[in-house]
Amino acid sequence: MSDSTHPVTVPARRRSRRKLGWVLLLAVPALAFGVWRATRSGEKPVDPALVVTAARAPLAVEVVDVGRIEAVDTVELASRVPGRVLEVLVDEGDRVKAGQLLVRLDGREAKRELSRAGAELARAKARRAFARSEAKRKGRGAAQGIVSAVDRQTAEQEAKLAGLDASLAAVAVRQARDQLKDTELVAPITGTVTRRSIEPGEMVKPGVQSSFESVALLTIADLSRLVVKTELNQIDVAKVKLGQRVKLSLDALPGETFAARVTKIAPASVRPAGKDLDVFPVEAELITADARIKPGMTADVRISIEDKPSVVALPLESVRRDGKQTFVTRLVGDKEHEHTERVTVVLGSENDHQVEIVSGVGEGDRVVLDPPSADENQTKI
Repeated sequence: MSDSTHPVTVPARRRSRRKLGWVLLLAVPALAFGVWRATRSGEKPVDPALVVTAARAPLAVEVVDVGRIEAVDTVELASRVPGRVLEVLVDEGDRVKAGQLLVRLDGREAKRELSRAGAELARAKARRAFARSEAKRKGRGAAQGIVSAVDRQTAEQEAKLAGLDASLAAVAVRQARDQLKDTELVAPITGTVTRRSIEPGEMVKPGVQSSFESVALLTIADLSRLVVKTELNQIDVAKVKLGQRVKLSLDALPGETFAARVTKIAPASVRPAGKDLDVFPVEAELITADARIKPGMTADVRISIEDKPSVVALPLESVRRDGKQTFVTRLVGDKEHEHTERVTVVLGSENDHQVEIVSGVGEGDRVVLDPPSADENQTKI
């Protein structure tokens, strides 16, 4: 048998050198990997509790503030004439109809004044009739040449003055009649008496106050139509439009929400007394009346600006801004090779808790909440 058929025998020393070569060859990338892992391991471990997964969810954008419930139609009842209160025919909580008698004042002086005005009107009418008759008579005499032109003109002038006096007397009668009518205060609208600040025997004077309190005699409100009034800053009011949906929650009725719609937005700002900032009054009318809701109650107001049924969203705490760039810290790799990387994102709508991610992060990506800042210029969103 030739030598070619025999197996080649490698000396032991040569085999050991070859094995060592393979070991060294494998050790080099392992060492490189170890260096890479060591670099990555320089990162602080991420607390699993601070990792969130980007997921699709509905996103509701709202303007949130507090407001006060008021009636759409509220009237403060005033007395137009001075006088003493004889009767108050209603109390707080009473339902009244437009035109219903509510308060009666002492009208005796008004009746006497009406009588005097009526008598003066009668006398003025008599003087007017006599003066007109004299003017006609002297006019005929002047035509016949038996009355001078001066006498005729004087008679005509006296007739005009008598007519003016009669007209003024008629006005006085109407005024006296109105004053007598004003001694009876009637409901200007149909509604509910929400406040009573007058009692029989008290004196009132013209205006919306009694002689003792600078308040309305009676306040009547139509409780079938209620609004919530709130005041927004210039940033929030720019987002609000007429007709937008509003959710109300009241401390007086915990656990319940009530629907309303924006019905009025102030065209200009106002500055409330004692405040340093201008605000814009906004009103939203309740869609359905509820007898439990009363003027004066406070409400949490949530104005719906935008509703997106399905967007990729992340908590606001996960987003940072570095100058003009907005980014998140994404967690990548498997458990053994897990590390973080900074990813630039484009944001969409946001509310107080979440922000829409338009691009940069996809559904299922893991993101670190409130990542540590490597740059003092980085700011949270």
